[in-house]
Amino acid sequence: MTSPDSANAADHPPLHFMIVKTDDLMEVLRILGPRRITKAVRALSLDIAYLEEQAVFTSPACQIPCNVVQADWPGYATVNLAALLAFRTAPPRTEVVAIQVQGDRMRIGTLVTKALWAETPPWISDLAAAARFNEDPSPHTKEIRNCEFRLRCPKTWDSLTHTDNRRIRHCKTCDRHVFYCRTPYELRDAILKDQCVAVEVIKGSGLQRQTSLLVGVPGS
Repeated sequence: MTSPDSANAADHPPLHFMIVKTDDLMEVLRILGPRRITKAVRALSLDIAYLEEQAVFTSPACQIPCNVVQADWPGYATVNLAALLAFRTAPPRTEVVAIQVQGDRMRIGTLVTKALWAETPPWISDLAAAARFNEDPSPHTKEIRNCEFRLRCPKTWDSLTHTDNRRIRHCKTCDRHVFYCRTPYELRDAILKDQCVAVEVIKGSGLQRQTSLLVGVPGS
């Protein structure tokens, strides 16, 4: 028997939101997809997460951070990329815009589209289990300083099978794709999706600085 509390939660799912500057969002959408929406673009999905106090938009082709004014976004949303790109045709005239997810719907201004919501696992906030950053404030140049693996793979990146995407290779032994992560944002996103990764880990500094490319499943 369904309790009144659980029934009420189903009828009124929580509202999650991020408020971003309209100009910043438009620039992200400009980078994410071509002006002409093709059949190939319509087949793609986009993940929107809130990591390190920034919105992170991840498509199969790229990952782009965006500054956030205010947020209550304890997870990540997956939407159709083409549906989100449609927002470019009628952007609001306000300085900021809210990205909202409630239940299976995302709303940005007047745009409403289907969305899948997933809560962030509790351990994802533990940077010791994911990545530590250097002191460079730019999200585009931050390096992966340390990374702990739940499973270390004996294979090397060079031994994996090439795919059409130069940043994705395939392991024939496990029959899984391996994603090359260049930044902490990409690594954290891969952890959320339980993906196999290859990461170039930086240890030490100056003359003691060492770089190694590790392959495996990251996490706690």
